[in-house]
Amino acid sequence: MDEETFEYWWNRWITTVKPVEDQLLLKRYCRWNIAPLRSAHASQATSGAYHRVRRYLHFAHQFLARIREQNHNLSTYPQRNIDAFLSSCTVSEHDALVALLSWARTQKLTTLQASVRRHVLSAEHYDDEHRLSITRQLLTNLTISTADRLAGLLVAFYGCSLRKVSLLQRQHFMVEEQCTKLYLSAQPIILPDPLPDILIEHLDTLNDRSPTGWVFPGRNPGHHISSGALGRRLLRIGFKSLSVRTTAVMDLSAQLPPQVLSEMIGISIESAVAWWKLSGNGWGTYPALRASSEESPH
Repeated sequence: MDEETFEYWWNRWITTVKPVEDQLLLKRYCRWNIAPLRSAHASQATSGAYHRVRRYLHFAHQFLARIREQNHNLSTYPQRNIDAFLSSCTVSEHDALVALLSWARTQKLTTLQASVRRHVLSAEHYDDEHRLSITRQLLTNLTISTADRLAGLLVAFYGCSLRKVSLLQRQHFMVEEQCTKLYLSAQPIILPDPLPDILIEHLDTLNDRSPTGWVFPGRNPGHHISSGALGRRLLRIGFKSLSVRTTAVMDLSAQLPPQVLSEMIGISIESAVAWWKLSGNGWGTYPALRASSEESPH
């Protein structure tokens, strides 16, 4: 996304924001985010930078609506609510909240704090042997519940985080006559055998337990399982979630360019680039990887 494309999106989107107080605040926040990209070094602004600003603005809009529903604004919202949100939000949401509150404090709109996330992207937990052995167990051991088999295989095959898995709903899957598709982002993934059979068997066992559509319902009616509870369940069968996910994403990163990886498994382009570099790739390998990915459907 370049500046012209961003401006076109922004001019159309901001007019849809209600109420007018939020619209005015988001205009100020947008100017603050865009100003560095229009500096003397504007020619160095990347497409990812404009995508990030758009993501931050979408989050700010949603966050302002959230706190208004609780009869608060930025100046009255309790810090404990921020802390609770940070304990269960995604990485992208964490970074967007840090950016929003940092700006709001400079404008004296709030005193709320959100600590900067410590980046822990590392190959320390890479263990291909464990990933292969636990994947084989999930594929063949029919005594393991279909819920645990499905959740574990989604992590092992596609590097899904436990939070992403816990938030899956029936609408993320499309069962067709010829194939079954999973939508982690706008780009669908065609599930290989035996994942479709495991999925269908699992959904059949839910019956009325998940009327709201959660694929992995929690103990409380209408709620999904927490990522912590899911991780503990998987650990009981020997599934080391962090190790399996790290290994899966690194292996995918070694085969796919960042843009394709981002679109396939639904992570930010910044995260995809970081994983791609961690897997040992350099920018010189990008054209060859891109060509091979376009020749092979995923």
